[in-house]
Amino acid sequence: MSHISFSGMKLWNECPYKYKLAYIDKAAKFEGNIYTAFGSAMHTVCEKNLLKEWKQEDSPQNFIDCFFREIERLPEAEKEKIEEKFVEQMIEQGKKLAPEAIPYLKDHFGEFEILSSEENLMESIEGKGKTKFKGFVDLFIKMINITLLTGKLALGAGILGKEPTRWSLISLHYTNISLERSIILIQKALKRTLRS
Repeated sequence: MSHISFSGMKLWNECPYKYKLAYIDKAAKFEGNIYTAFGSAMHTVCEKNLLKEWKQEDSPQNFIDCFFREIERLPEAEKEKIEEKFVEQMIEQGKKLAPEAIPYLKDHFGEFEILSSEENLMESIEGKGKTKFKGFVDLFIKMINITLLTGKLALGAGILGKEPTRWSLISLHYTNISLERSIILIQKALKRTLRS
């Protein structure tokens, strides 16, 4: 095996046989559902806003447009399961959450500068020979003279009539990797980012 992704490691930890079916036997893979459509739409809006490609005040409508595009990409079997009322509830949640991302980051970090986004990682895993960890860093930001890494911007959307929860930042997408190893990975990714 040349590399393993976070998804692959997660699936292996859940069930090695499931991993075999998905990654070795190449059985039908998960292609998304209404929840992944929501997450992908939210991710796109946050990224475009942070990179100033879109206007923050357009976040609610941009979320709606992205969400419908993501729904269109779903397999037909998944589309057939979607209830209109559920889509409406998710739209309301997305419209509330999308404009909160940048204000949350500013509250959390103060003023910051975007250094890079969507950086690829392909790093060796100690004790695993030539196998590498494959992943992505969503965002590098610079705050005062400190460079921070945020791995995955994750949101807990209170779907089905609940109020949206606040944004939470998860530092890295890794499982079972020591803090020291995480710091090394951050340093390597940062060096690549600053070189470009």
